[in-house]
Amino acid sequence: MSTNVNDIKTRIEKYIMGMHSEDDTHLLDLWLRNDRSLGRWMCNQIENSPTEMDDTVKSRILDSAVHRDYNQSNRKMIWGATACVILMIVSFSIGLILPIGNDTPHNFKVKTAAGESSKITLPDGSSVFLNNLSEVEWIDEGGGRRLTRLNGEAYFDVSTDPDHPFIVDCGDMQVECRGTRFNVSNYSDDSDIKVVLNEGKINVISRDEKIEMKPDMRVVYNKDTHTMHSSEVCSDNYIEWTSGTRRFEGETLEEIMRILSRKYGVSIRIENREISQERFVGSIGEGPLEDVLNFITGASNTEWESRGERIIISAK
Repeated sequence: MSTNVNDIKTRIEKYIMGMHSEDDTHLLDLWLRNDRSLGRWMCNQIENSPTEMDDTVKSRILDSAVHRDYNQSNRKMIWGATACVILMIVSFSIGLILPIGNDTPHNFKVKTAAGESSKITLPDGSSVFLNNLSEVEWIDEGGGRRLTRLNGEAYFDVSTDPDHPFIVDCGDMQVECRGTRFNVSNYSDDSDIKVVLNEGKINVISRDEKIEMKPDMRVVYNKDTHTMHSSEVCSDNYIEWTSGTRRFEGETLEEIMRILSRKYGVSIRIENREISQERFVGSIGEGPLEDVLNFITGASNTEWESRGERIIISAK
């Protein structure tokens, strides 16, 4: 049985994408029988994969992956000594899953690149939808808390567990809940951390303040002043990005260009400070960057041009 890291990674990618050969299936079958933790992970990904698979092959792998002592209600993602970098294929994009060091085998993180998004399932059954250039880390402390760390933007659908709080660590601020749905934006180049609650109840906690949020509530934490303020919103507008549409509710041109830069993987510079603070309300969907820029500049007194690999926004 091959234990080469690149070979293992390639065979898993091919299998999840439905491009595997009989030899790939046989080796994967042997590997899964000798590594229970990876078997559990594969079982979860196969069941949630959008790719249509041959029923016989799928049944065979699942039989290898699901051991008799596997308890579905208490599953954990445990990476063994052969754990490696794995690309998880989902319907929206490719997320990069990385183990975090040899001394913390229960920890892992998922990253997306510019223009990518990824939907993953955590060991506790919660799901996370990662936006462009984002990273979520699962930290298995054992026992009490379900701890994640976020850099970027993500929509969380947290499985209910009254005895084990689910925490999103954003550095200076934390979100705590027992089971609900909410969106968190925590990009390192943004001055604010933004939380919007879709349903249920959550607590947003900073070093000086705690806010109990209710549905259709938004909390903004400023990283410079360490202050929080809340407002009532239509929460659905803030999660439209999960379906490919981005809704703006008074964001500045500067903020919008940062969002487009992450989405399209380009450098965008605004030449004039005054126009960078203009605010916009509306939605943009999928499409070429040129069309999006024409739409935004057409709604303002601005224009854009491409200079090499950089987009320049200036006043007309």
